[in-house]
Amino acid sequence: MDKSKYPNIAAVIVGLLTVIFAFLPWASASLGPVSISEAGTSGDGIITLIMGIFAMGGAALAMVRRRFGWGVVIVMGAIVALVGIIDLAEVGGTEGVSVGAGLVLTFICGLALIAISVWALWFWKQPEDEFAWTES
Repeated sequence: MDKSKYPNIAAVIVGLLTVIFAFLPWASASLGPVSISEAGTSGDGIITLIMGIFAMGGAALAMVRRRFGWGVVIVMGAIVALVGIIDLAEVGGTEGVSVGAGLVLTFICGLALIAISVWALWFWKQPEDEFAWTES
């Protein structure tokens, strides 16, 4: 397998995970015997779901238009991370409400999308060039 496609594959996987995590519980509250949890798709998870889809598209686009594609992935990752951190602050600051796994994982995915994009732009040369880490 061509090593220059590793960041693209990683970004598509993380984008897909971002979409999946939007359906997981983002917050839960319990009052005595009653427990309620709320999925991300009932709120800001819709935004992260859409950004995850666009991030996968950006990773695919990066195979053809490298810098533009990775720019799309960075912006989508930043939006996902921003939504995640804002919702973490809101949910964490509410008494009696606990943060769900979906919200934490979504925030991590946003950071991962940014990290993968930086990795791709920093360590990988143009698609027609050799892998940047190989010895000449």
